[in-house]
Amino acid sequence: MKKAKFMNSGKDIEMEKIKQQLLYVTACITLMLNSINTAYAASFDSSSAKSLIQGYTQPILNLLLWLLPTGCAIACLVAYISWLLKDEEEKERQKPMRRIKQIIGFGIIAECIVTILSIVGIS
Repeated sequence: MKKAKFMNSGKDIEMEKIKQQLLYVTACITLMLNSINTAYAASFDSSSAKSLIQGYTQPILNLLLWLLPTGCAIACLVAYISWLLKDEEEKERQKPMRRIKQIIGFGIIAECIVTILSIVGIS
């Protein structure tokens, strides 16, 4: 036997209530968004934004231009001194030139990044 169409199950009734509530919420949000006055910016002032960014990046890049080589030189010196303080067995296993080459490579790459940022005009 078929159920009569006028007899809905409890789930169907709850689904209808949920659909009705969603419809009300959607209608309220639509009306609210239509009533909001939007303000349009006439234009974007890129020169003031650039000067604002440069106010922060310029001192940092100027500091890095002299701090990176100094830090790399100190790191190389520390790596060499720590190698001198090791035992003879460890000195033979771990050569300081590998670590020093890594430090110098990092310093060169970091200086290139800073210089490229200066050339591009971020600083």
